[in-house]
Amino acid sequence: MARVVCFPHAGASAAVYRPWALQMNPRIEVLAVQLPGRGDRLREKPLEKIADLVEHILPDVSTLVDRPLALFGHSMGSTLAFEIAAALADTMPGCPSRVIVSARRPADVPDPRPPIGHLPDSEFLIELEKRYGPIPSEVRNEPEVLALFLPVLKADIRALEHHQLNAGSGRIDCPIHAWGGREDPTTPVAHLEAWGRRTRTGHSVKLFDGGHFYLDPARATVLREMEALILGGRLDGVQAG
Repeated sequence: MARVVCFPHAGASAAVYRPWALQMNPRIEVLAVQLPGRGDRLREKPLEKIADLVEHILPDVSTLVDRPLALFGHSMGSTLAFEIAAALADTMPGCPSRVIVSARRPADVPDPRPPIGHLPDSEFLIELEKRYGPIPSEVRNEPEVLALFLPVLKADIRALEHHQLNAGSGRIDCPIHAWGGREDPTTPVAHLEAWGRRTRTGHSVKLFDGGHFYLDPARATVLREMEALILGGRLDGVQAG
């Protein structure tokens, strides 16, 4: 039995991957990382540095290597998945078996847009929705919910903005599969292809129908592709890094 550990996008909780656990091939165990400040860890202060998040997550992920282990991350989760893979490789050669990144450029690719994590809440929300689309109405239109959501989201955005300046870790020794939405203006194909520079073994690029948050509308296709990679060891389109 194989295992995939999933990292959520900025502001999200582990619950976004609950449907995956129900719909994935039963030969793959789906685990999701719950970061501080959300879900059942709502009372904890969110962390504002990728390095601190990696240090926080790594001990738990390190206990999961008794089975073939893949890492998946969407948007901010891609950065975490890559950095966890780099940290694991320091002590556990050959682990993980592969990393799947989604809707995110590598940290060494500059963001041409100005940072927004420091902005007042109202300006931050405007800029965020310009980039990624509208926040769900059940959050945007409920002041109490928004008051809980915003500090976590802003902390995550600040973590990413700080991390991209540091450019992250170097290269890892497992394949990187870079996925994106065909209509996602935040992550063009060139950004997905740039992940090839972060691996010594190989990489592939795959596009799905949809925008930045293509994972839900394309879920069935996404899960079948993931199953083929993890269970079949598929390397479709993989090129040397």
